[in-house]
Amino acid sequence: MKSRHAIEGTHQYKMSLQQKSLRRQRRSHVCITCKNQKLRCDRERPSCSRCRRIGRDCVYESPTPEETMTNHGNKELSVTSGISTDGSLENNDEFHNEKPNNSNTLQFDEKLHLWNPKDMYLTHGYQTFVDFPYGTHSIAQYDPYLRLFCPSIHGTTLADLQSRLEFILDESKNPEALSKSPFKTLEDISPLMFIEDAVVKWVDKTNSYLNSQIPLEYFNTMYTIEDRMHPSLMAVVKQIVEDIESLLVSKPTIDKLLKDFYENIYPYYPFIEIELFDQNLSKIYTEVLGSSRYKINVFQENIRFNLEILTLFLLILSITLNNPNLNYTDYNTPRENNTILSKKLLTISKKLLFLLNGFKFTTENILCCSLYVFVAEFLDPANPDMHIAHDQILTLKCLTELSYTLGLYEEPSQFTRYSNRTESNYRFFMFRRKLWIGLQSLILEFLSADGGCNEVNHRYLSNFLGKNQQIIPSFMEHFHSASTFDRQLFEIHDSVYHFHILLNNVMLDCTSNSQEQDLSKIMESLERLKKFTFRKFPLSKLAEIESYTIIGGLQWKNARFDIEMIERTIILKINMIFFSSLMNIFNCLAIYFEKKCSNNWEKYERFYLFFFPRGLDAYLEVATLTINYLRGSFSSSISASHEYFLNKSVAYISIKIISIQLSYLLRVSYKLDMVKKNEPSTYMFFQESSNSTNAVSEITILSSTLEHIRGHVYSIIHSTLERYDDFLFGIYQVMLMGNYVYYLLEHNILTKTTNEFWRKILKTNDIPIKILDKIKLKWGLGKEDQNVINYYTENPISLSSFNGNLLKTVEHKLQTADVYDKLLSVSNIPYPSFHEEGTLDQLLESNIDLFSTIIGDNLGELPIL
Repeated sequence: MKSRHAIEGTHQYKMSLQQKSLRRQRRSHVCITCKNQKLRCDRERPSCSRCRRIGRDCVYESPTPEETMTNHGNKELSVTSGISTDGSLENNDEFHNEKPNNSNTLQFDEKLHLWNPKDMYLTHGYQTFVDFPYGTHSIAQYDPYLRLFCPSIHGTTLADLQSRLEFILDESKNPEALSKSPFKTLEDISPLMFIEDAVVKWVDKTNSYLNSQIPLEYFNTMYTIEDRMHPSLMAVVKQIVEDIESLLVSKPTIDKLLKDFYENIYPYYPFIEIELFDQNLSKIYTEVLGSSRYKINVFQENIRFNLEILTLFLLILSITLNNPNLNYTDYNTPRENNTILSKKLLTISKKLLFLLNGFKFTTENILCCSLYVFVAEFLDPANPDMHIAHDQILTLKCLTELSYTLGLYEEPSQFTRYSNRTESNYRFFMFRRKLWIGLQSLILEFLSADGGCNEVNHRYLSNFLGKNQQIIPSFMEHFHSASTFDRQLFEIHDSVYHFHILLNNVMLDCTSNSQEQDLSKIMESLERLKKFTFRKFPLSKLAEIESYTIIGGLQWKNARFDIEMIERTIILKINMIFFSSLMNIFNCLAIYFEKKCSNNWEKYERFYLFFFPRGLDAYLEVATLTINYLRGSFSSSISASHEYFLNKSVAYISIKIISIQLSYLLRVSYKLDMVKKNEPSTYMFFQESSNSTNAVSEITILSSTLEHIRGHVYSIIHSTLERYDDFLFGIYQVMLMGNYVYYLLEHNILTKTTNEFWRKILKTNDIPIKILDKIKLKWGLGKEDQNVINYYTENPISLSSFNGNLLKTVEHKLQTADVYDKLLSVSNIPYPSFHEEGTLDQLLESNIDLFSTIIGDNLGELPIL
């Protein structure tokens, strides 16, 4: 019989085995895919490096709380990006270890009221409009700290400008007059001195624009272009044709330009059916015997149609000639000459379009020409717009309505009336499909990405996909008869089209017309969009350099297409749109709950702690992609000749990035001021308290965070100016103003400068009434808003939830993110000396009438502001 000790020993041994067995059954930290394939896994979350590299879904046995989120139906939604390439940010921190509440999941059963018309309304000079929810101005007005800073920089510039103009107009020319300006101290230097070069170029462009306006006689007519038209109108058209013939270069050069267009621009703006276009073009021009030049003949049957084709031809040449990466050695002409020719051809095209009166005589060719006019103006490096302007938005909306009028949202093959035409129907049908798909790609970038979508267009988007026999949501069924290249190209555009539908879903949920948004629906839509984007547009492909070349036929001028490289270029752009949209959405949600925390932090702080890091993640992703592109990190996978398609889009996104950077900088700076002001060591009975240590730690974290973001600001400014200098005029203006912001950061006077401006408004009469009126109309903040100004500049409650673990999370993310080269010393960006203002003053004096309108009764405006 076993002794009691032996029995107890046996029992303990069995218990030990059971405990070991239990320990062996605990969940594996290796992802399921690597475990099944017996591969080494680095266990990074939410996706291991191996899964990220090949673009597959990475799943662990039991997700961590930080990787999942649950709506009111207990559906888990992962919103971490988990995407990285050799040239992109890696998130290695299991999405930050922040725990918004004590439960493992965060319930999103919350109704929101995100938007107020006053945050989107804008009156600016002669312009009044309501911006899109995620438009540049709406972002600045929705964020209370950006709303404080933007009027201060605006008003300071205008006040300095007015003081200079008054000095110039003062007959006594008292040198002391200018020095007495309230903004002429070393610590409060005017932004006007930083943007001097942009102002000089703006004057040149303004004067050039006045000299190149279309003459009145082209508009002063009641006649329309027809086969039989009024003699006076016929004379105008003949003169235009003669002007075109004098401008057109030789046939070999035109063939090269067409080939360049097909290879480098058509893949991204495929609005035409090339074979049909070439066939129609050959009917209206012939080569002159004994000369390599062209003779244009549009005065035959169907003059309107011939002029539509001629206009399209001129637009294609104009867009191609403006490509900065065009191989000018092939054309034996300097870039400046090609730019001048491009502008002349674009101007003539606009004249012809006006005479054709396309909104009365609606045709597919008119829409195609109008779309290429939009593209030509957008891609023009000299375009001064810093973001999509409201007039461009209206143009795109009008063209969308024209597409509805033409019925392009319907599958054209169902129009049986075309079945007996002598022309080839499938080419005409293909042309209509391309017009609709191409238009939607523009709407995606310029309207939907900023929240400018609506239910009508969303219905038409889905309707177009549903018209096929296989009942599959894809338009590729109708491209079987297309050329080899078009079939492969539109497979990519099919994915872009689906991305647009999913982004539309997100934006409609975020910007509901019912004035109430459902947070759970927003998160569900974001999850669907995220999964689709990562699967169809994996950033891992940007590390590849494979190529697959397709050669077009004779009608394509034997153009060569690298379909793999085209796909990589589109992948980069789609990811930039995705992450910038995600950045804006999460940032907006964070600000919304930040405001809510002021009244009910017990309920809303967990949402704020959740969304702020997510917005920061999206910012880091898009900032890394943008800076890597600007530095040429993708040059081995994306051809330089295709960067024409990317440059302006990257520039627009860079401005959104700077806005978010400034939002972070202002919060950190004001929080730092508040912590320093309330440091416990300044009080008698708190000198030995542990709170003193916490305050010192918080100051250290905030100072470190401020330094990291300052490096980001420098990186985006330096990379942009180094790549483009003043070539892209719109972004050049912004980066010069960015130098001013960087100057304020270097001297630690960002908040001091902002506060001083508002002090002058609230307590002095230093700022002229006209300027006060201008900034109130544009930014919605003025002298009567003292309580709002004081709350966000002085009251610690405004940023009470921006502390503790959130600050540590933010600092950790910034430390681990590879947005800029930390080994590269951030040099001081030079700023003008007070004694080197002669150039600006001379410019003001010689253009006194132009500058007087900026502050005059007609409320003109510098574009930079």
